[in-house]
Amino acid sequence: MCRSGRGTDRPFEMVGAPWIEPRRFAEALREDSGAGVDYIPVFFTPDSSTNAGERCGGVNIVVTDRSKFHSVRLGLNLIGFCVGCIPMISSWEARIIYWEMRKRWKC
Repeated sequence: MCRSGRGTDRPFEMVGAPWIEPRRFAEALREDSGAGVDYIPVFFTPDSSTNAGERCGGVNIVVTDRSKFHSVRLGLNLIGFCVGCIPMISSWEARIIYWEMRKRWKC
């Protein structure tokens, strides 16, 4: 499960998990996030909360232009990435979930 950076000095600015490779994660998010946001690949180790003391790969989320940033789209991209990495869900099922959510939120 992806984590929101809780237990670090930058909660909700970073997202990641022990099984994520940061560069690939950043590239995947950049492909479909639209303008107004960038992703910096990072490793972090939470001091508390889930994964405390465990090295996590992830991204630091940087909003570069608030007028173009679409937070719902970012959330859907994060969900799409994480759902696509769950072994019990096939890649086509993950794509269907992702695109249905995108249609519902119109982004």
